[in-house]
Amino acid sequence: MNPTHKLLRSNIRRVAIAMVCSAFAGTTIICSAQSPTPPVMATGLDIQIDDVARFYRVYNGAHGHPTAEQLQHDYIDPGSDGLHRLAQLRNVTGVSIADAIAKHPEIYADARRSLVFLAPVRHRVIVALHKLGQLYPEAEFPPVTIVVGRGKPVGVTDAKGVMISCLPFSTERLKFIE
Repeated sequence: MNPTHKLLRSNIRRVAIAMVCSAFAGTTIICSAQSPTPPVMATGLDIQIDDVARFYRVYNGAHGHPTAEQLQHDYIDPGSDGLHRLAQLRNVTGVSIADAIAKHPEIYADARRSLVFLAPVRHRVIVALHKLGQLYPEAEFPPVTIVVGRGKPVGVTDAKGVMISCLPFSTERLKFIE
């Protein structure tokens, strides 16, 4: 691959990440356990949101106080490839999430309010990326996974995809999570 093509692919990835982050930030990242995951469009765009619903099933089942073991066994272990990759890259474990919940329970409670918007936002992002793919057919879109993490990092990307935490981007409290 020549350097120009490599740079162009890198820029397309950044644009895709920016579009995803902007769409989610514009709605305070509202995540939906009640809405079924819409199918992936024929373009191969893949935005996974099921990890968020699974997290809030564990969180709600524990009345907002899941243990590290519950988070690890019921949320992280059965999670998507994207969640496992984020866990590997950024030391996201049941223990680290339980610690973050204990230190800042309001952030996790606030993110739960966001549940109804994740599926519609996912659909809008897929439509926008599909249009970008029509305008630039050489574009390649990595898989995107929306998860609930330990606060920071809010998102990471590598050659395998984009992983974004669903905790609210617009809240001032986010800066306090370590």
